[in-house]
Amino acid sequence: MGEYSIQRLSNSEEHLKQCALFLNSEFSESSGFTKQNKATSDYLNWLYFENPRGSAIAFSAYYQREMVSHFATIPVDYEVEGTLRKGLLALNLVTHPNHRGKGLFIRVASETLDCAKKEGYDFVIGVSNQNSSYGLINKLGFTLVGQLKVLVGIGSIIPDYNSSYKLKPVWNKESLQWRLRNPSFEYFLARKSIAIVPTGVFGIYAQLTGRKECEKLLFEKGKKTATLRVWIGLTGNIKKKGIFMYLPPILKPVPLNFIYRDLKDENKGFKVEDVLFELIDFDAY
Repeated sequence: MGEYSIQRLSNSEEHLKQCALFLNSEFSESSGFTKQNKATSDYLNWLYFENPRGSAIAFSAYYQREMVSHFATIPVDYEVEGTLRKGLLALNLVTHPNHRGKGLFIRVASETLDCAKKEGYDFVIGVSNQNSSYGLINKLGFTLVGQLKVLVGIGSIIPDYNSSYKLKPVWNKESLQWRLRNPSFEYFLARKSIAIVPTGVFGIYAQLTGRKECEKLLFEKGKKTATLRVWIGLTGNIKKKGIFMYLPPILKPVPLNFIYRDLKDENKGFKVEDVLFELIDFDAY
């Protein structure tokens, strides 16, 4: 391992450009970027360093000064069993194919989790694919809560944001303004407060959230009529306005596993129905 160095990511122009180039590589399966929505230095600066809740905790492995592995977490606020807690959302876990099997995955993730614990964060959540789930669960102490639900149809999905979930995100005006400034995507309104985003497939929009605060924040963008709508997330209490069907697991391109890691050694466990989580709460769009 002596030939590899591990370094925390900074917001220097050099670090951000190198990270963007790495995440845009053909082998990277970590994000939802399409050919029209690539990771850029501006996007990573927004995601990692402009978040009003705090800067990212992200580590990378380097080989001969080139980035070969990367893992990031960004601060989030959640109510955990009724108490406001500081947490992190894990994302962008990538290792170059030529450097896999050398323990870099565990090394950069462990550095990130250790740093998060030292800086006072209570937990880490994430959405992992089939490849990363095994290591995160079996080697890094994450637990699998369940697979995200995918609904496709015409109309809108309205989670009950006031229900007493055991694990639910907390957004305020400042954090929502930041989230909707994502420089890689453009968001619109569809009937009142429903925030939607083009998926890259003609005529199909993804529903980001139905939070009422979005109406004022996106009012100037105008409204769009989305013929077909996709909703991805978890909620135990949901209202469907229109016609929707659950996408069977066999039709999903990849399994979207919602995972949780407690950093306070409290061994909290959650069921799918305990969690409120939707597209605005992670980085797919």
